[in-house]
Amino acid sequence: MTLALSLVERGCQPKVVCFGLGLPRATFYRHRSPPKLTYPRRPRRPPANRLSDQENTKILDTMHEEEFLDQCPREIVPKLADRGVYLGSIRTFYRVLARHQEARERRLQARRPAINAPILEATGPNQVWTWDISRLAGPLNRPGFGVEHLV
Repeated sequence: MTLALSLVERGCQPKVVCFGLGLPRATFYRHRSPPKLTYPRRPRRPPANRLSDQENTKILDTMHEEEFLDQCPREIVPKLADRGVYLGSIRTFYRVLARHQEARERRLQARRPAINAPILEATGPNQVWTWDISRLAGPLNRPGFGVEHLV
């Protein structure tokens, strides 16, 4: 970049310099005069229609009730609307869940241990019977060395 800047200062055209060096012209111009912030960024104010802490708590308490414990907001909000209760939109429910790190699968999931397949090993004739002998462990238990090599 310094080479391109020095060549342009000596009178070369930026287009020719950038082409010769394989440098994008936009990158050259961006480094030549970087943007200057004329004002400091102010922190954003919270929106006026932001939910209060009590409203957030009410939504969380509703989602933690026994009836709604394993349902997603897309199912809960219409059920509440049928009863004439409006706490917020579906998206608002998801935002509250995300803010409290609860935006995940809400249904109860079965936790099953991993089941290992039984290992069949034959050390002699008529010990193991199987319909597929391609994975049957035996005296020659090397990958790619199947029954066809024993015949």
